[in-house]
Amino acid sequence: MEELMIHVEKVVRPLRIPLKQKGLIREELLNHLTEIYEEELQEHDKSELAMKVALERFGPAEIISRHLKESLPWYFMLFSYLPMFAPVRLWPLSTWAIIRRAWLTGMLFWLAVGIPWCGVLIATGRKSIESASALWLILSIFGFVELAMAIGIFGAMHGAYGQRKSMWRTILFAIGGCIGLTAAIALLKYFVTPELSPGVFVISLLMPLCIMAISALPGFAKLIHQDVESTKRADEWNQLIVDE
Repeated sequence: MEELMIHVEKVVRPLRIPLKQKGLIREELLNHLTEIYEEELQEHDKSELAMKVALERFGPAEIISRHLKESLPWYFMLFSYLPMFAPVRLWPLSTWAIIRRAWLTGMLFWLAVGIPWCGVLIATGRKSIESASALWLILSIFGFVELAMAIGIFGAMHGAYGQRKSMWRTILFAIGGCIGLTAAIALLKYFVTPELSPGVFVISLLMPLCIMAISALPGFAKLIHQDVESTKRADEWNQLIVDE
């Protein structure tokens, strides 16, 4: 079975596509190759011979990989480089790595959304260049804090994403997120929008509570555990030694 997986991995590993699509292609190709191998095993006494014939019938990995690359949508390659499109379960499993990934995701999001929006504010005279730049940076910080807090709470409540299951860690992530969101809103009010209502600060308290409530839902907990289980399968593929 490992030899079959290695041959499939030779096909899939060079592809620059989102991790979800890569996993689906792996499983589909492996099922097809396994069926071929089982057919050949019934005709040949030796498993080595059946394996050789099955791989020949399946085709060279390089050619199949090239055909797949030509048939896939062009935007798959673009998405594969964006952290926000990578499954969270395959993020580096440590607290600081999650924080770094959340920061990068927040910055990339506001590159795509924040810059055009700030450009409109500048063009219409509603904000100066300095004020719009500060707005972009503060909102990217807000997105970073929100994402890091959410992943931390999800992981600590369910023992996933590199976190051990601990209510104390959940509370610490919630408190840290509350402080971070409060700081981001304070910066927004002080540097960009002085007329901002003080009631907005309630968001920094409600956001952690909402995330904890969502994470405690039975259906959401089931999704988290399914996500963690799928990591084991992905690790099997990633640990294969393939001569590319």
